[in-house]
Amino acid sequence: MSERDPMNRRRFVKLAAVSAAMALAACAQAPTVLPTTTVVAPTAVGIGPTPTTASGGTAPTNPAPSSASSVNAAPSPSGPTGAVAKPGMYHEAPMLQQMVGANKLPPVEQRLPDEPYIVTPTNEVGKYGDTIRAFMLNATDTPAPQNACLNYALVTIPRDVNAFIAKQPLNGWVPLLAKDYKWNSDATSLTFTLRKGMKWSDGQPFTAEDMTWAWQDIRFNTDYQPVPEPWTLVGGKPIMLTAPDPYTIMFTFPAPNPTFIYQVRLNNLARTPKHFFMKFHPKYTPGASYKDLQQRLSNDLDPERPYLSPWTVQSNDPAKGVTLTRNPYFCGVDPSGNQLPYADGYAFPVVGTQENAILKAIAGEIDVAERNMQLIEKVPLLKQNEGAGKYKTLLWHGSAFTQAAFVSFDYILADQAYPELRGMLRTPNFRNALSAALDRADLNQTLFLGLGRPTRFGLNSSSPYWDKDVEALVQQNVDRDTQKAKMLLAGLGLMDRNNDGILEYPNGKPVTVILDVASEITNHARAGEIVVRNWRDVGIDAKLNTIARANLIARQTDRTFHANIWGIDAGDLPLLRPTNEIFTMWNITRDYFTAAKDPAPDDVDQVFTLQSKILGTADPKESVNLFKQLIKLRVDNTIEAHFVADVPVLVVRGNRMGNIPDVGYSIQTYIIENPEQFYIKSGS
Repeated sequence: MSERDPMNRRRFVKLAAVSAAMALAACAQAPTVLPTTTVVAPTAVGIGPTPTTASGGTAPTNPAPSSASSVNAAPSPSGPTGAVAKPGMYHEAPMLQQMVGANKLPPVEQRLPDEPYIVTPTNEVGKYGDTIRAFMLNATDTPAPQNACLNYALVTIPRDVNAFIAKQPLNGWVPLLAKDYKWNSDATSLTFTLRKGMKWSDGQPFTAEDMTWAWQDIRFNTDYQPVPEPWTLVGGKPIMLTAPDPYTIMFTFPAPNPTFIYQVRLNNLARTPKHFFMKFHPKYTPGASYKDLQQRLSNDLDPERPYLSPWTVQSNDPAKGVTLTRNPYFCGVDPSGNQLPYADGYAFPVVGTQENAILKAIAGEIDVAERNMQLIEKVPLLKQNEGAGKYKTLLWHGSAFTQAAFVSFDYILADQAYPELRGMLRTPNFRNALSAALDRADLNQTLFLGLGRPTRFGLNSSSPYWDKDVEALVQQNVDRDTQKAKMLLAGLGLMDRNNDGILEYPNGKPVTVILDVASEITNHARAGEIVVRNWRDVGIDAKLNTIARANLIARQTDRTFHANIWGIDAGDLPLLRPTNEIFTMWNITRDYFTAAKDPAPDDVDQVFTLQSKILGTADPKESVNLFKQLIKLRVDNTIEAHFVADVPVLVVRGNRMGNIPDVGYSIQTYIIENPEQFYIKSGS
């Protein structure tokens, strides 16, 4: 397998065989007739600058400095630097040229940093203009635009994921908004050098002060936030952030913190421009309130907010969706000196359901989709209609949260109507019984066409943690065993005392478990149906609660849910969710229990202890050893009930799109494939 293909051979051969079978099926069947949908086609704004590219476009004659940070490079911790920009070196989109000509915008050389971020296109130099068409499910689906193309951080993951994995946890990152980064010898400090001359989308300078002010006046401001976020502490002591000069920031840790750079990427410190947010901060603006500040900070899709990403928010209508427009000050260029992005805009209209998204794809109304496209059972339908819809159905590496992956349990359960269940959920054998009752093979076949791997823990076999020992751990007791489930439940004193097929507690109350699923996420809802049926087979009074995602989150936040289904978007690289997700269901951390003044069960607390050790370990071998211990603890005690891993990520790519690879990598969406270099081909 190539370095760009980290899948193991078994999984690759299986995918190839299924893809070939689906292609043959598509040839043998006529396209499905679908309801007509209407879309207003975006207007092409123009194409860019002068030699001919592989796609027949034009490219600039003056190359940009080749020594600047490139996404295909494997940089050292203090990555390579480039020469200072000179007049005439760079090129820009026609819509920006017009603004420069009308004196509404400075020349491109004045908008770029001295040393831009250089992005090597996947296939070729692209063309300027037009709008990329994606989608979002509803107003709560803000991560669709945010994670795909707005959440650009100081560093990013290179497209060569294998090379990245080999250098973890300290190195392998590509400097993006930062020019470089450097650890000290014992991982007790991490220094970032920013790109001199870089600007926010409103033209204001981006400097170290934009991060130090937020650290001091927001994250460690007890009037705004009484308790600091866990990731800003090491061993309960605060991490210090200082700025020796306007283009340098230094994090100093009370103890070695080698995985902190994952937090830098996940929590993205580079999204709180001081000149904008100080207007809503009581310390800087009389009459402002912390409530106003919180509302502004929590709105990641605010059209008034300055950004550093390739696009900025042009409009945000909860009923219609989100539209983005190019950022004139984005710091990235291609090797030929074209300022990125290539596309003028990015559109995320509200479609309501995943099924509607499938219909839009088949109707030819989607250019690229991944996050909410994860209905693997629809792949044959998509393959059948590729010609009419002018798109390709692709299967990528990685994982996606909309692929149902596990059941989480509420260890606190504040709902006073279920005191007996609270005790059961905190008992490993009760959770082990629920796990033994699961028909993982059915879940895999029904939801994922058998492409996944039934498992007790949702780690992909392409993960750096994967080996024969881990395989043995996660595959033990993976087959359904209803007799074992019934035996474990009986051992807890749960019996069918009135012969109605439902188990009761010794006090006669039925053993009821309510399983929450998000109505917008089809796989989660369908998985819930199977899980509830499986549990009822062993006597659990299981009930499916299909509710809006926002309500599911609210029930988890107020600790009144029993169990819910969610997915994993870090199945290959668990540290990408340093304090949750594959480690623990998001929001369920040690602080979750502290806030509730309710200590975690011993086995759950041991998970947190091992997790903390992993986050503080720089030695890759020791990290793997600790992670194996963590997996064993989670499997032995069913901390969550996982069911399937190794499911490919479904991506739809419109035929008019350029620079989107046939085989890519989805790590918390396709942002590592650099959507700023996606483009719309001419004549499309």
